[in-house]
Amino acid sequence: MADTLQLLISFLGGGIIVALINWARTTRSEKASRKHDILKEQITKVYGPLYFFAGLTEALFALNDRFHKAYNEHFVDQKWSDDVRTQESLRKEADATLELANYYVGMARDNNAKIVNVLRENYAFIDPEDTEVFQQFVIDHLRMEKEFRAENPLKTPFEVYLKVGEISYSRPEFLELARSRFSEKNEAIKSSQ
Repeated sequence: MADTLQLLISFLGGGIIVALINWARTTRSEKASRKHDILKEQITKVYGPLYFFAGLTEALFALNDRFHKAYNEHFVDQKWSDDVRTQESLRKEADATLELANYYVGMARDNNAKIVNVLRENYAFIDPEDTEVFQQFVIDHLRMEKEFRAENPLKTPFEVYLKVGEISYSRPEFLELARSRFSEKNEAIKSSQ
């Protein structure tokens, strides 16, 4: 009887140990799966779109800069005739060039509105340590829309505006954060597979 009892206890003990090992393995696997799913959600809903739109805004401003450089080389750095017809033609061409450059800035502003929507609609997927930079981006966008839209020009004295602080279409720290978080989260997903 004692041998049977000892055999039964060792059998059950071994079964309990195997069950505990399986439970620990399953729990670890489920945690890894949840972490993987959260990372995918973050990339899909926040960090992927931010990476794309931030890069697009940067490209639009680079295009605008190229137009302004070409404008300066063609219109400002050249000595043109003072003839009225020449000057009138140059003014039309210069205005058309600046209008095109400003069109791309308008596209960047619209692009930033999309970024703000991504942040608003998916705030639950934002890493807490990124909140301050993202909030500054939203505030800059809101100020840009209110203070510098053509239909709502700045009405406060310029000195007051200077004391309140600068506005940016896209601060470098925002662009860098969008890039780095996208890369980090992609690497984390790859390593969790």
